[in-house]
Amino acid sequence: MYFLYKNPIQLDTLFIVQYLDSLNITLTPEYCIERNHPQQVSVLPSIYDSTNDKWYIGFHQCIVFYEKESKIDNILFKSVQFKEKNPDYRVKKI
Repeated sequence: MYFLYKNPIQLDTLFIVQYLDSLNITLTPEYCIERNHPQQVSVLPSIYDSTNDKWYIGFHQCIVFYEKESKIDNILFKSVQFKEKNPDYRVKKI
């Protein structure tokens, strides 16, 4: 379980989550927080992995988190390519 702290309009993390969903990899954040970030969040986006009690601060570290959890290298590039080919893709409802 993880919490995603991000800017209100931040599509790169959305594209990654959508790409993973298309591969049947569920890595949707438990909470997506756009305001009132805790003090640890000095750069957006940031992730708090509550399962491992670990912070990923900044965009590069968020990519590290997504690649580690999904075991997919170059995930940002692949997710942008996916979104260009599938602009209307939405995460499946649970």
